[in-house]
Amino acid sequence: MSGRGEIAVVLHAHMPYVEGYDTWPFGEEWLWEAAVHCYLPLADLLAAGPPLTLSLTPVLLDQLHAEGLSARFRRFIEEVRARTFAADIRWLQERREGAAAEALERCWEDRYLAAASRCREPLVELRRLLLGAGTLTSAATHAVLPLLASQALLRAQLRIGVETFRSRTGRSWDGGFWLPECGYANWLQRALGEEGVEYFCVQWPEGGGGDPVLRRPARLRGGPVAVPIDRQAIDLVWGATGYPSATAHCCTFRRTPHGHCAWAIDGSPYDPARARAVARDQAAAYARELQRRADGGALVVVAFDAELFGLWWHEGLWFLEALVEALSEGPARLVRLGEAAAVREAAVAQRLPRCPCSWGRHGDLSTWSSANGTVRTLAQRARALELEVVGRGPAAGAVALRQLLALQSSDWLYMIATDSAAPYGSARFRGHQRALERALRGEPVEGPRDLAVSAAAAVLGEP
Repeated sequence: MSGRGEIAVVLHAHMPYVEGYDTWPFGEEWLWEAAVHCYLPLADLLAAGPPLTLSLTPVLLDQLHAEGLSARFRRFIEEVRARTFAADIRWLQERREGAAAEALERCWEDRYLAAASRCREPLVELRRLLLGAGTLTSAATHAVLPLLASQALLRAQLRIGVETFRSRTGRSWDGGFWLPECGYANWLQRALGEEGVEYFCVQWPEGGGGDPVLRRPARLRGGPVAVPIDRQAIDLVWGATGYPSATAHCCTFRRTPHGHCAWAIDGSPYDPARARAVARDQAAAYARELQRRADGGALVVVAFDAELFGLWWHEGLWFLEALVEALSEGPARLVRLGEAAAVREAAVAQRLPRCPCSWGRHGDLSTWSSANGTVRTLAQRARALELEVVGRGPAAGAVALRQLLALQSSDWLYMIATDSAAPYGSARFRGHQRALERALRGEPVEGPRDLAVSAAAAVLGEP
């Protein structure tokens, strides 16, 4: 391989359907916190035009179009967060932790107040900026596609993703698709190609088993190009000892009474200037490593949940800004994924791994199918309900279909499998299950309000 190398940084922006569902810490306020710490500053970065690749899920876009969203967001900041920050700043001052109190005041002013004061409709502005930058769409409700029980719901998840992108952005779509959780199996090829998918990211089992063919984009016989992500490079950021674990960075495990972060990982009061300097050094080191991997003309693809940058990693946007700057100075080009020469010129794959894969634990689908007894039971129930809805066809009705799509979100079983928010994930899954079962009995059911179902209904009416 020769020529100039290319680097693609893919940011997958996704939020499970929390708008209108409960409050802190995993309900609607999750969306508000993501807007403050990630989406608004990320949108500002993208508005400057760096060639980053942004994936937007239909379920996130549906929530950003919900009626009254900006007003509720402002009330959250001006009433809820104004109260909790004031209380925790007083608490720190009473404990004679003045430096930590000052850190909290800076966070309040630089993040929350800045988000609320940028314009009258901050989330309308956010929606405009993200829609202008997004290039990849995803499945309707972030279902792990190889675990679906029917071609009908697979087509529905794909078709809603494509139609949502076109209708929300008002732009043409170049065929870029994010497979939820990078979940892939070879039997998806035909459906992906027939629904217009041109390219997607994949994490092959064991990185392709050392097979050099599987380290390059490969055109599948169904039409789309499978683009391998570089898991080793990703884990330099996202791994257990990755960049967010630097001792100068904000500690998310030690919190004030109302859940705010005022200390660094080393236990000292959080100093944003110190942390930002470390993040810039980390970005420079990461850029050098990506350039090294692209040496000789390779395409290096690193993909992350967009929410890592700012929401889960306090310094993440500083890191991302510095990374874009550092990559602009190297020999390999930073490119959007769909514009990479290796994607456009990919050869047809002669062989592919046979087993399904994902970027989940163990690289397989077990996180969403068999991580523990509860996950296994719920996954089986989801498949059984899917087959019942499909068996009824159009007679199942839009309400039942809407609840089935909401049930299929990968987020609920992930929360249970990883014990990151198991009670909330279980409550949401079982809530949609009960609503779906009521709808199938003809009983009245409400919500989710804004989830598109027309494309899915059309699919269920097909032979």
